[in-house]
Amino acid sequence: MSAKNGFASTPLPNGLAIAGTDQKGKLVTSLIKQDSLGKLNYTAALAFANAQTNVSPSVAIITNDAMHCCWTDHKDYQLRYADLNIEQKTWSPIQKKHGATTIRSTVVCRPFQNDEVFYFSETGKDIVNYTQGSGNQYGPA
Repeated sequence: MSAKNGFASTPLPNGLAIAGTDQKGKLVTSLIKQDSLGKLNYTAALAFANAQTNVSPSVAIITNDAMHCCWTDHKDYQLRYADLNIEQKTWSPIQKKHGATTIRSTVVCRPFQNDEVFYFSETGKDIVNYTQGSGNQYGPA
């Protein structure tokens, strides 16, 4: 991963996930698990075939076995997202968050124990908007 565009991380039930980009701006997520001695061990790097961004992606755990990742597309500045099934190491299809465009990084989070996922992004000078989504593509949150 490259630090050029920044990184984002989220805790997992037994480790953490770090999202960033490679040297070409393609999105990459690394899974790091904690062993029985408490040591962190790299387990997998998962790239998206068709995801590219000029800014840092954002990630949030949405269930014990699913992580939500969002990023701003490098061409049309449209916010895109996909869910990772952590155990199977498979991505859901990439979706567009319609009506959400920004040239900056977006923060995604799921602060409450319900189906709501919040996106915070800058859409103009000193304007931060948020939108809500619900659920995930791998089942209820």
